[in-house]
Amino acid sequence: LSPGNTLDVRLFYSREEAYQWLKTLTSNQRNYYLINEYLDVGYTLSYSMIFLLVLGPLGLIPGILDLIETIPIILHLENGNELPTYLGIVSGVKWITGVIAMAFVILKFVRWKKG
Repeated sequence: LSPGNTLDVRLFYSREEAYQWLKTLTSNQRNYYLINEYLDVGYTLSYSMIFLLVLGPLGLIPGILDLIETIPIILHLENGNELPTYLGIVSGVKWITGVIAMAFVILKFVRWKKG
């Protein structure tokens, strides 16, 4: 199980595709993925704080979407909770808004450097 193969890095997927992929995981892979998801929450909070500081409240949108995606995955891996139907859509929108936010952060940095 590599981080490049998890649900978090996919742009859009259906709930059925998520279940299919999760069924292919061994017990050890599921445990690793659960740890990965907990670490992702920390990562999400970190980049969200940077986006908030640089972009203001709108900078929180990618992180909020990331948490909306990650928390149901954690609950599924821990308790077998059903995955929401919107999960893959949220993932795609998270990536789109994240790329846009990062572009604005870079733009602000370049403008700041030019002084």
